[in-house]
Amino acid sequence: MQLPDLAVIVASVLLSLGGGGAIVLGLSSWLGKVWAERLMEKEKARYQKDLEDFKAQLNRDSDRTAQTLREKLSLYKEAIPPIVDLVARYQLTPAEVTPALLTEFEKKRLATSAMLGMFAALPVFEAYNALIDYIFQCLEAKRHFLFPEFRALSYKVLSEVRRDVGISGDELVYRGER
Repeated sequence: MQLPDLAVIVASVLLSLGGGGAIVLGLSSWLGKVWAERLMEKEKARYQKDLEDFKAQLNRDSDRTAQTLREKLSLYKEAIPPIVDLVARYQLTPAEVTPALLTEFEKKRLATSAMLGMFAALPVFEAYNALIDYIFQCLEAKRHFLFPEFRALSYKVLSEVRRDVGISGDELVYRGER
């Protein structure tokens, strides 16, 4: 066998292996794409389900937060009028603060305190109790009622309510001259 014949044989072997290799390479490439697409679809479906679950949880949390805020606002709206009414009567005509009025105020105060204890933030509850303590100390003649002091305690309650409902972190202060 001569060198040119050997070269032809080697070239033939390489060519036949190369064609099969190309076929194997082409089939493996196609099969790899099919598997990759299937895996991608599985992953995509899993991530889509996770995303839907997350959205549903986010909606539940959002609804719960909105409901809690509505309840707090309603509670805070109910907490203030009994105090305003009692202080207005006490300040204008102390004789109008009768035992019956104090009993009615005490019932409303107890109900409000219970509701604040359940739903309000601790700083709101504490500021409210400080204001109530001041009112009772004045009614019991343990302190002299001073409207600026009452106003400062009231503004403290309102500031804490504002913080609790997310309106502002600023402290309310009276800048007038009355």
